[in-house]
Amino acid sequence: MTVLTNAVAAGIPGRLAPYRYATLPAAVDTYLKTTAGYEARFDNLSGHSLRRLEIRTGNTDEPRDLVEELHTVLHGPWKWAIDRFDDTVTPADFEAVAHLPWDHPHTIAYRKASSAMDTWHACKTRLYEAWMDWSLDLTGTVEIPDPPGPDPVEVEDGHRVPDCTGHCAQDETCSAELADLGNDTDGHLVAEIYAEPGKPVQAVVFTFDLRNDTTLLRTDDPAKLRAQADRFHEFASRISYGAYILDQLKKREAK
Repeated sequence: MTVLTNAVAAGIPGRLAPYRYATLPAAVDTYLKTTAGYEARFDNLSGHSLRRLEIRTGNTDEPRDLVEELHTVLHGPWKWAIDRFDDTVTPADFEAVAHLPWDHPHTIAYRKASSAMDTWHACKTRLYEAWMDWSLDLTGTVEIPDPPGPDPVEVEDGHRVPDCTGHCAQDETCSAELADLGNDTDGHLVAEIYAEPGKPVQAVVFTFDLRNDTTLLRTDDPAKLRAQADRFHEFASRISYGAYILDQLKKREAK
């Protein structure tokens, strides 16, 4: 049966067939699935809600832990998903939904994805305002701290890279693995920080496989593919952390 006869059989007038069978653009679908539930995590967030959390749990670290968690979501997977959407959305994606009614689910989905940056900034502001409200010390000098970020980079004496794996003993090159995505069967995608004698600290992202095949995944299982996507998100977060380490080390070595 054609799209039109399917629509008629379903009791839908032929002229509405394009509405009934319109396909959500892949860029929009990917963004919405990747970020499902992110915005809701910032609902009702305020200094008052953080104080209630502290009282309910009896743990003064709970509000800070929650803020750190939400901060990571904002500047990690959510921001990356927005960047990916901006890079992949095309005029054709708009044309795919342009003919649909304003209240059609696909039109709503497109508007939601297209306004993602505005939503992201609103949640960022809400998080910072909640953090400031909870953090204010009204009994003394009011100091507004920045939201918690990564811990300061610590380097052991004799090394130039944090958590050096000990390669200094072999060729005087400090190195530390940030992340290894893969295994000896399917291949590896690795990120490292390293420092050779007389050269600046650098980062490297590389692939390797003992069988000269760098395929990290080959599957017909959507669940495995989604799990791999999650691992890529985590891998990307470690690369971002590597940039933070480089920045800290360069400032330290410039002194």
